[in-house]
Amino acid sequence: MLSLRQVDIRYSVLDVRRSLLVLLLCLSSRAAAHAWTAYNDLGWTDGQRKEGITVYTKGEGGKLIDRETGQTLSATLAVAGGSGPNRKFGTNAVAGTDAAYVFNGVVDCVGCLAYSDEEVMLQIEGLDTQGRYEVVLYGDRGNRGYARGKKNARMTKVTLSGADAFANISSAAAKYSGPDDDSVITTNGFNNELGAVAWFTLIEPGTDGKITLTVADGGSKKPPKFYINAIRIRSVPEPAAVLTAGLGLALFALGRRRKPRAFRASQP
Repeated sequence: MLSLRQVDIRYSVLDVRRSLLVLLLCLSSRAAAHAWTAYNDLGWTDGQRKEGITVYTKGEGGKLIDRETGQTLSATLAVAGGSGPNRKFGTNAVAGTDAAYVFNGVVDCVGCLAYSDEEVMLQIEGLDTQGRYEVVLYGDRGNRGYARGKKNARMTKVTLSGADAFANISSAAAKYSGPDDDSVITTNGFNNELGAVAWFTLIEPGTDGKITLTVADGGSKKPPKFYINAIRIRSVPEPAAVLTAGLGLALFALGRRRKPRAFRASQP
């Protein structure tokens, strides 16, 4: 069943445009057939599900696997930084949330990479320079004492780099300025009820076929405090991009400061 993300529609014209664009991107991304979809569990431990996914963690990396076919892909993931993995931190997201839609039933999100003085770097290579891609990241410590609004709330910031174009369609419960923002902040101290994810789609890699996701503190009360449990990476077929072409321009362009490389994802 199609699960639409909850979009916070406010009363300004700008926010209505943003909400419509996010909804459009979600529909096009979720409705299209994807050439391949890969999952990686960053905090996997014995006894957890492993079929059709990879389990690279700190200091590891290698080729990704297509979840549907089991085929080894040319795309690779390398993981560096952070601490752990901690096999006991984290929970699976509550049903109906974005994180549950993406990861539940595929990745057991108990277990994560946690904070250190060194940021987590997730480097994805071997991408087709003419292709388009999508990445979704979920992080959760699983402690209510670190939830949003709490004195010791813990925030995680994910930043995408190395892409010529992209669209940010992260969860409504996340903090970001709009589709052209290359960073997103989520409350990952306790995130399973919100199920907020960092979600970038229509990613066009640079000429080197490589993109990087940096996971760092996002404004925790006592930094650094950040967590990352799982990532999904998949190819986005041309029809999904065509559906958003032009419409994104009409909905979001007026009066909006933007980065040229980010906005290209919505241009005809």
